[in-house]
Amino acid sequence: MDICGPFPKQTHNDYKYFITFIDDFSRKVTCFLIKTKNEALDAFRKYQARAERFTSKKIICIRSDNGGEFRGLRFQKDLENMGIKVEFTNSHTSEGNGVAERYNYTACDAIKALLNSSGLSENFWGEALLTFTYCWNRSVHRDFKKTPFELYGGFKPSVTHLKPFGIEAFVGIPKQRRSKLQMRAKRGVMVGYALQTKGYRIYLPEERRIIETINVSFGNKIYKEVNHRSRIELDRKTGTFNYTSPQTAAEPEYEESDTSNSDSSSDEELPVSKISLSKISAQPELEQYKTASEETEDETEIEEPSGFY
Repeated sequence: MDICGPFPKQTHNDYKYFITFIDDFSRKVTCFLIKTKNEALDAFRKYQARAERFTSKKIICIRSDNGGEFRGLRFQKDLENMGIKVEFTNSHTSEGNGVAERYNYTACDAIKALLNSSGLSENFWGEALLTFTYCWNRSVHRDFKKTPFELYGGFKPSVTHLKPFGIEAFVGIPKQRRSKLQMRAKRGVMVGYALQTKGYRIYLPEERRIIETINVSFGNKIYKEVNHRSRIELDRKTGTFNYTSPQTAAEPEYEESDTSNSDSSSDEELPVSKISLSKISAQPELEQYKTASEETEDETEIEEPSGFY
């Protein structure tokens, strides 16, 4: 096992690190997002409960680096009470924990690649990590003829449902929850696979939240290609995502025509290309409505993302 972090930007739940547990036989990887290194023991307990429940076998030995989070008295005492042997690497010899170290290095490269290809901000590194780990466990690697998932669980995993990270998604709206004039689907971004249900994790930019659903269809373009001018960033003060839509582009500027030398009595029709729109203004009522709607949109309270990690 090994801890990686801190990352330059936190996730929306203030996660800065991730801890990796790798089964030595199958090389199956399990990752947990944590806020501080002091949460290493709690993460290990979760992993232990899952692993021993699934395999019906007890953990005998663990190996980690010489980090203070693993050498703490509380960690050592709990492992001793459970009869688990601990092996530490020597100082400045990370190769002694090479399996976990190598995976963390590969995972960081994958996170950068996924975020860059999808156009999502660095705040989504946690989603990218979990997605990469999900696919890693379902891929055949060197020196193994089977996937880690099959070696660990005893059966082949299905890969027909895998989708590119960041692909555009359309979440269906149930008939009971939409009006007659409302669209049948919402546009979103696929950012992972459901953690608690069967389905996908979809980020809805306009609502600034992540949902888990199976009622979704996918396009053939990556989010970066569809919304190349949009940007999703995390506001640390409010804990919400700031989304800039590409539809809010500036209005085209029209050149004001020179009427100082024009003949006002002329009745000739001008070509459409010569007509100046600079003097045309909307009705006061429409301008007032537009201003009010814009202020309302800015003051709208955004829901907290649900089902995140």
